[in-house]
Amino acid sequence: MSCGRSRNPLPGVADSDVLLADRHASAHFRFAARAGRGAGNVAALLALPNVRAVAEQDGFLDVYRHVTVNLVIRGNAVPDAQLAAILFQDGVRTLYTRDRDFRKFEFFDVRDPFLS
Repeated sequence: MSCGRSRNPLPGVADSDVLLADRHASAHFRFAARAGRGAGNVAALLALPNVRAVAEQDGFLDVYRHVTVNLVIRGNAVPDAQLAAILFQDGVRTLYTRDRDFRKFEFFDVRDPFLS
């Protein structure tokens, strides 16, 4: 997923789980010195013109079943499948990530952002 400014900005997507993970990390006692920074980071991310937040919509369970129909989803693949279903539901078909696990979802055109 691309979430930054560049000469040719790509549409970015900020998943609610990613944003929540940042919030939980900033609330952890080891990060107490940086308390509140997570909310500022989220606000800055969402303020970018090419970033939008996505979340589960009505009919999510049907979409989840559709994108995982021929796959075995368990363990670490569960949050990937949830994110894939959310992105599918929101019309995202190209995903920029180094995570090769997303290649199992056939509807994605998965691209490594660090390869030319």
